[in-house]
Amino acid sequence: MKKIFTILLTAGAACIFSETASAQSLKNLFNKDNIKDVVENVTGLDLSKEDAVITGTWKFSGTAVELESKDFLKKAAAKLAVETIEKKLDETITKIGVAPGLFSFTFNADKTFSIGFKKREIKGTYTLSADKKKLTLTFGRLTKLGTMDVITDLGSKELSLMFKAANFIDLLGKVTSEGGSDAMKTLATLVSAYDGINIGFELSR
Repeated sequence: MKKIFTILLTAGAACIFSETASAQSLKNLFNKDNIKDVVENVTGLDLSKEDAVITGTWKFSGTAVELESKDFLKKAAAKLAVETIEKKLDETITKIGVAPGLFSFTFNADKTFSIGFKKREIKGTYTLSADKKKLTLTFGRLTKLGTMDVITDLGSKELSLMFKAANFIDLLGKVTSEGGSDAMKTLATLVSAYDGINIGFELSR
């Protein structure tokens, strides 16, 4: 920040003391777009992208399924299964009441987090990798969920959290208290038949 301020101050001084400088040119210098151009040219930063931070509350907006397999034949076969899993996942999510406004993740600056569903809440601690691609969630002992590694796609307004299928089933069942329901058992049986499939939540601020 100090470097950026020095850049702008130097540029401003040059404009002020230039014989051709005018009030209009000084105004243009400190125009938002011109400041952005100066800083980006000198520092190499892209200020058009907001710095994505995970702290705050993220609300459920949908579910997602992705493939891990790099083998073409296995991946091609898995793609056929994805549509079935996504359909069953959406049906299960709806049956147990998970919907926008009723399910959320909250990440605090002190590295604690909470998952809320209706009036229920599960808490724990988290760490986020330096590249913001991996999130590690550690749950309280009473939940019996242990620690989960999550593939993360973090933006300024959207967040994708992708879990191993078994972890997703355990987490969803614990948060909603529907772990023993027929719908959850059916979903668990379905996803257990496939390797290399991650299931997750799409969230937004």
